[in-house]
Amino acid sequence: MSMLPSNSAVIDEIAAQGRAALACSEIDFRDWVRVYVGTLSPSEWGQALTKVIYPESNIVWEETLETHQEATQMAIRRLLYVEPRKAYSLYMALLNVSLISREELISLMLEAAQEIASLSGKQPVYQSKITYDQSLKIRELIFELDPLQKSNNLLLLYDAIKREDELAILAYSSAVAESISSGLEITDLSQEILFLDVVRNLLDEGYLEIFFDLLEAFAQKTPQPQHRSIMAALSLLSEIYLPERSESYKKFSTPKDWLTGYGIQLISMLMEESTSLGYSVVAEKLLSLASEEDERSASFIYLLENAMALFAKAALTDKVRLVIDKFLNLWPLESLQSIRDKLLNQEPVDDNIQNLARAFMFSVCFFINYISDDRKAIRKLTNLSADILQLILLSYRKDLCLDNLDSELNSELRSLATEHRGASFRKLRIGYLGICFMSHSVGVMSHQVLASHDPERVEVYYYYLMGLATEELLSIDPIYQSFISHKAHFRHLSKNLSIKEILEIIRGDNLDILVHLDSLTDRVSNYVMAYRCAPIQCSWLGGDSSGLQSLDYFFVDPYLLPDEAQDDYREELVRLPAYAAVNHLAVDPQDHQIFSRALSVTSENVLLFTAAHAYKRNDQCVEAHLQVLLNSPNSILVVKGKGEAPSMIEMYRKRARALGVEDRVRFLARTEYTGLHRGQLGLFDLMLDTFPYTGATHTMEALYMGLPVLTLVGRHYFGRMSYSLLRNIGLDDCITWSVEEFIERGIQLANNPERLAKAKQTIRESYSKSIIWDPKRLAMAIEKTYFNLAHKHQIIDQVPPLDGGEPRLQVSQRIRLHIGGKDPHPDWKILDIQPREYVDYVGNAMDLSQFEDNSVEAIYASHVLEHFDYVRELPVVLKEWHRVLHFGGQLMISVPDLPTLCHLYMEEGASAEQRFSIMRMMFGGQTDEYDYHKVGLSWEYLFMLLTQAGFRIIRKVDRFGLFNDCSEMVVFGKPVSLNIIATK
Repeated sequence: MSMLPSNSAVIDEIAAQGRAALACSEIDFRDWVRVYVGTLSPSEWGQALTKVIYPESNIVWEETLETHQEATQMAIRRLLYVEPRKAYSLYMALLNVSLISREELISLMLEAAQEIASLSGKQPVYQSKITYDQSLKIRELIFELDPLQKSNNLLLLYDAIKREDELAILAYSSAVAESISSGLEITDLSQEILFLDVVRNLLDEGYLEIFFDLLEAFAQKTPQPQHRSIMAALSLLSEIYLPERSESYKKFSTPKDWLTGYGIQLISMLMEESTSLGYSVVAEKLLSLASEEDERSASFIYLLENAMALFAKAALTDKVRLVIDKFLNLWPLESLQSIRDKLLNQEPVDDNIQNLARAFMFSVCFFINYISDDRKAIRKLTNLSADILQLILLSYRKDLCLDNLDSELNSELRSLATEHRGASFRKLRIGYLGICFMSHSVGVMSHQVLASHDPERVEVYYYYLMGLATEELLSIDPIYQSFISHKAHFRHLSKNLSIKEILEIIRGDNLDILVHLDSLTDRVSNYVMAYRCAPIQCSWLGGDSSGLQSLDYFFVDPYLLPDEAQDDYREELVRLPAYAAVNHLAVDPQDHQIFSRALSVTSENVLLFTAAHAYKRNDQCVEAHLQVLLNSPNSILVVKGKGEAPSMIEMYRKRARALGVEDRVRFLARTEYTGLHRGQLGLFDLMLDTFPYTGATHTMEALYMGLPVLTLVGRHYFGRMSYSLLRNIGLDDCITWSVEEFIERGIQLANNPERLAKAKQTIRESYSKSIIWDPKRLAMAIEKTYFNLAHKHQIIDQVPPLDGGEPRLQVSQRIRLHIGGKDPHPDWKILDIQPREYVDYVGNAMDLSQFEDNSVEAIYASHVLEHFDYVRELPVVLKEWHRVLHFGGQLMISVPDLPTLCHLYMEEGASAEQRFSIMRMMFGGQTDEYDYHKVGLSWEYLFMLLTQAGFRIIRKVDRFGLFNDCSEMVVFGKPVSLNIIATK
């Protein structure tokens, strides 16, 4: 219930007594608790307890609380969000009166700290630190209650590293070591992601002794043979970072201990996102160990495969090519064809055939796309590798008891087909299988399309192969949260499930069509697809199709693959209008002035940008980027990416030094949140794509932020992903067909601001018409494809009338709104609060209800915002202007720049008349009721307000060049207006 007014004063009085008792002694407080727990209802008790610490609380309490223990927990939870440290004495006192246990209290605090920290990650920078510090206070309290709480200690240690607080680092690292030593045996590295993240930060920040101390403690809790494998990894890492410890580790392991894989897995996870050398050194070690093994042995294959992956993460493409050549020299196509034929004829093959099949399918065929553009050769190798893998898998049917499952599946499918034969219409049962139902590139590119499925047409099933994902990580993952909110059956397939169990789950849903979202990025999903779980199986979005004979179709679009590519695929190519679509990406706008200072660039510089995984970097690509830079003297190249940072930096720096442009190359650290990265994209002028493996998610994000992407079109699927997106929005000026043309076009664009501006305008114009910004339209096209395929396979008798996602009718031209304008212009409509001859719309700028959502192309307002008060009106005004603008629409605002006016007012030698004039600019002419200024505005404050209103790109400009108004006013030789363009 809500507290009745007559009870409010009573509750306040009771809470005041509790406050006094708590201040007096714990005994007095316990007595107070015993008295009022017995006389107040649970809801009244919860409210009184909250007001003991937080008298201002006016939260409405529900009557549904059944016990005083439940009310106590709710009160504590609420206090944790407002006064965690102040309420600590209350928490401790309550532990002694049986209303809450220590375990319950710690659990509440952990949950609250996690939720608050998660909230901080979604807030603008100016708010997030305050919120994050609140979560940190709670974690410090948890440490006092339970100094052995491992995850809490790790997060406190992480924060101490970021703050460079050496005393805190020593204290919390000791606590982490003790919590590991007193904890359970460690058998699964996937459950230790937080630990590995924290020790990686210790390494990167130079706390080497603590780094190795914690890894030693970690190793001591692992069973054999994992322990020896980790010690082998520590021995190698110590040779790189702390040689004095190397000898002490060597006695605990031998080179053979690498073969268990645990040490390689540890290093691979440990070095992910690291700014330290690691991958390349370990890869060389594995290559050396492989040379000591018998060629073609399982150990040799294993070491070679892992060396290739680590070389790729270090951007050492020559080394990757060397390892791939090693595989192909030992097992040329003729040899692989012979293996396939033997498997077909059920003849004996080598014992290590499984290792070889996996290595070719998931490593050689995966990484070859990064170093070669030869589609025909790659597809031939991929199809052959897929044949071998599938034949091996099918040979285990009896061992997995799959023959019975197959029989049941075929029976169910025949029954389903018979049942619906002749029906005018039925829903299709569509399944999506993959590891990508989270913040993964495929998840980002697909979740809005899949959310747009029509539940009246299709019944959707998601099969999420969770892998290393944990409930804790997923609870704060926005893409996962989006997926579980869809109108779909969500099946969580944990890594503990066997292939047979997964098959039983999927086959039990009697699907019509199963769509594979992973391509070669996941092994288990390919195993599942190989055994067939639906009469129609397709591949879409996860990359080039894996080539399994159990895949019937591969969804592409008109541009991803040329028509002649069908000859290279056994899957039938089905062309959708586009391969992906999004209409919203979370963005945290970045202050371009702070950003520019951090990069040491000016507004006169043209900012070139390249962002990609180290996998995609190669000498030819780096050379092309730097040649563009060399021949555009006003440009700065900013490099950002994932992988072994030192190797990638050195790759650019070494060549830039030789070309004499090292001083114009900047390296940008990866951001903690994707929204921050997208905010940065809006501050660049031109993105330089990688090749032969081009961007997909990076390109989509760049275009979403209005950033043109220059691409080189390749021949295979991965070489044409950016090309497809650019063709779909009509940005042909950024499409090139040779390295020479790529360099030449890059130089032309970087040296021609007008041409760049035209490219950005093309992107903005695409927002209202291109299918890549319309997930609903793409979903409709996919659904029509499903029904056509089902009809083709005789699953349904007829295809219902469906909209196939055809291009929309062109919307009528959106208006451009000039708020407070005085000079009529053929391209602009004027809105003013007072009716005048030249005014097109009469109304208050705070209320644009006469305009529909997304109906305005641009808004221009010069010296208007200062007329609204900053408490109630200004936030509403900006939200309202944001509402009527369409996606990509621009708000151009000019206001008196308060800092400049203050400086001018205080300038020595200014006369009384001049100061009076400046004062009028601050407070308005006050000639009528509308001529009062109610707020002073600066860049920082207006940036904050525009961010809160939802604008994603916010930039300060010198002038608009549109109207002769106050936006270009100069006083005493200085511009006095703050001019900003904000993009929705």
